Amino acid sequence: MFYLIKCTEDKSLCTVEDFEIVCDPDQPSPVLDDNVNFFYGKEKYEGIVVGMSEDANLLKEKAKKFQRKRKASGSPIQMGMKAQKRSLPSNNLQSRNHSLIDQQ
Repeated sequence: MFYLIKCTEDKSLCTVEDFEIVCDPDQPSPVLDDNVNFFYGKEKYEGIVVGMSEDANLLKEKAKKFQRKRKASGSPIQMGMKAQKRSLPSNNLQSRNHSLIDQQ
């Protein structure tokens, strides 16, 4: 069984096999949205299971869709430090010569 895991440290997606997930042998296999510890390379990480399948290629396609969705979002959370601040319009309207205009 292969698992697609979203790493909590950097929000990256990793595909790992079941033997790379750290769990108690008495517990059932992880399911979607479970928090798990896993090994990727020689390092241990923590993450959330976002997909699982017997076919690793299917999970790789799912990972591509996740990444496309993240890029297309454009929300300040996804944009991180690149988010631009927008100035809100003031209630005080000004004319071209910067004198206040009275609203009625």
